[in-house]
Amino acid sequence: MEKCFTTGICKADQDGQSVYGFRITSPAIDRDKEILDPAGMDAANYLLNPVILWGHDMDEVVGKAVNLRQTETGWEADIVFADAVSEKAREVKALVDGGFVSATSVRFRPIEREEGRRGIDPYYRQYTRWEPLE
Repeated sequence: MEKCFTTGICKADQDGQSVYGFRITSPAIDRDKEILDPAGMDAANYLLNPVILWGHDMDEVVGKAVNLRQTETGWEADIVFADAVSEKAREVKALVDGGFVSATSVRFRPIEREEGRRGIDPYYRQYTRWEPLE
């Protein structure tokens, strides 16, 4: 049975594990006035080790992406928390379940970008090709 939160996060149980669905990118302008073009994502290397980190900290692996998919509005990922082996993962999972954490952040390696036109475009830059790192 799937449970969806008002934030768009969905939770389902599969094979005895809780799987959480998150929207990880969209074509919207982010808080840094940048755009990650969903069509430009190259996830081949990421899928070799699809880790989910807490706060972009390489020492805080809290889960893994088990399903990465492109939608009409960006990219979504299903996440399984490493709560059986990590205290931090148990903490983050509880924060998500409690509605205290409702968004993700993607660290990425730019491959190609276009600068926004000052005074014309509402964004500073748009990454047209990029690789997710976590």
